[in-house]
Amino acid sequence: MNDEAAVVDASGVKLVRLDGAALDAVERLHHRSIAGMDRGLVKPERRSFFEGVFAGRGEIVGAVVDGSDAETGVAAGRLIGYGVLLTVLADGEDAGVRIGLGSNDGLAKIAGTGVDPGFRGRGLQKALVRRRIEQAGNLGFRHVFATAAPGNTVSWRNLMAEGFAIVDVVLAYGSLERYLLHRPVDRARRAPETPQAWCRADRTDDVRAALSAGLVGPLWRAHGPEGLDIGFVPSAEVRP
Repeated sequence: MNDEAAVVDASGVKLVRLDGAALDAVERLHHRSIAGMDRGLVKPERRSFFEGVFAGRGEIVGAVVDGSDAETGVAAGRLIGYGVLLTVLADGEDAGVRIGLGSNDGLAKIAGTGVDPGFRGRGLQKALVRRRIEQAGNLGFRHVFATAAPGNTVSWRNLMAEGFAIVDVVLAYGSLERYLLHRPVDRARRAPETPQAWCRADRTDDVRAALSAGLVGPLWRAHGPEGLDIGFVPSAEVRP
């Protein structure tokens, strides 16, 4: 674990860059964080995925608190969250083209995040997103993107809160729909308070229609007691 990069937030949580020694801790936390969740909303990762990240595909930021926990194996503290930053994208990934950048050059991915169930609701996912955006910029990347299942509302709302906007609907892991979200590293997307259109978040055909009309979705609102809407604006109004 590299404590030189540590950042302490107001609640005493440290955000640190993890190294390969934390592999077991990250893998265990990953499985604990997705236990009981719909596999259509989150993708269980194999150990080899995290091994690949530590071996050069990117970096993993860890959220730790004081103390130790035999189950984590992280000597510097108790691991309560992690976030993956992919800097080497998979062969054939066309995120850059879909975003409108022309290629994947200068593009990194805000990938999987896991938070210990006992520490949810404290803003750790947003903090891990912010730290990875910062690190992407430190590494010279100009843009970051992420994917989130339409039904994984916590994920895409946290990304929107950090300046991302929905720019496409893609198929992942075979036939699972995912929202593709993007933001420039150096500037969060900002949009008018009043969007041009609202679409139900669970109606991906309507979302696709809005995107096909040249709009992007950086906003959301509650729709009744349970549903959510996504707010769309012209892409020129939120691009740098």
